[in-house]
Amino acid sequence: KNHNKPYRIYAEEEAGELLQLIQNISEETNRRKPSYQLYLRSYLTWIGAYLSREQFVTESNIESGKKLSKIVPAIRYINEHFTEKITLDQISRAVPIDKYYLCKAFRTGTNSTVLDYINFLRLSHAVEQLLRPSISIYEVAYNSGFSSVPYFNRLFKQYYNCTPMEYRKKLLWS
Repeated sequence: KNHNKPYRIYAEEEAGELLQLIQNISEETNRRKPSYQLYLRSYLTWIGAYLSREQFVTESNIESGKKLSKIVPAIRYINEHFTEKITLDQISRAVPIDKYYLCKAFRTGTNSTVLDYINFLRLSHAVEQLLRPSISIYEVAYNSGFSSVPYFNRLFKQYYNCTPMEYRKKLLWS
């Protein structure tokens, strides 16, 4: 199954150039030599041009960015509460934003559904927990926000093509 993920994974050779530019920005910011602000603008322009050329930034991305800015409070809320039982109604009340608008804006802004994003966070948390063999799979599931171990196992297998136990064995024995 193809999952829309709210992030972009760069190949190492792609990331190298971007990482170097980010490192340059960090160095210029820390050193604050004469004209450092011009260098910062230059590096940021270079990053923008690179992302545009590689079609990571398009006019539709800019439009979705406007919607994304409206859902940032919801994303923050989800990031803080994903390990708890969380519903769309809770999120929309906490922000506050209409839940139907939230779903539409979230899809436009992130190319992902709210549930896909929550599951992504929960599964990422579960992977970290799996590194600790003292924690049972049951505890990993519940610590990561899943209320059902069978659902956790099924979703984990969809994302990682193996069960949590198989994944743990690969991590610990590799």
